[in-house]
Amino acid sequence: ADGMGVRRPLTHNQYLALLSDSIERKLPTLLCPSPQSTAKQMLQDAIELAEVNKIAVLLYQSPLHPLLIKTAFDKNPAAFETCHKMTTEYLSSLLDAHPNVFYLDLSEYEEVASLEEEGFYDAFHLRPGASELVVDALTPELEAAMLWALQESKK
Repeated sequence: ADGMGVRRPLTHNQYLALLSDSIERKLPTLLCPSPQSTAKQMLQDAIELAEVNKIAVLLYQSPLHPLLIKTAFDKNPAAFETCHKMTTEYLSSLLDAHPNVFYLDLSEYEEVASLEEEGFYDAFHLRPGASELVVDALTPELEAAMLWALQESKK
């Protein structure tokens, strides 16, 4: 009713099933098809449109469950490292190329990762408390983005 989407509480067995299923389904993406050129172009276009309109863009890599990271690393350490590096370099390149882009990699954010079952519904989806930690971690970048937009709007 208030527009907030919050999952119902999970039993431990439901959590384990969701975690296992999400790792199986998403593991190949961590071993890394590169972003499609169409998707890259769409993101680039959106960033450029935002810049023209003096809108800041905050990009971040959301925390991943530590078991997902461990599983991906154990399956193929080189592919996992290459994929993470490629993703980080791509997002960082957007930061370097556009003054309206702000970026933070929280994929291995220890404060959230350490919560494990208390922080995740599955390998990707955060529980409310973990989401609050992410917002707290993003606050300096959010403030910098807001300051950039305010300064640009005065020009």
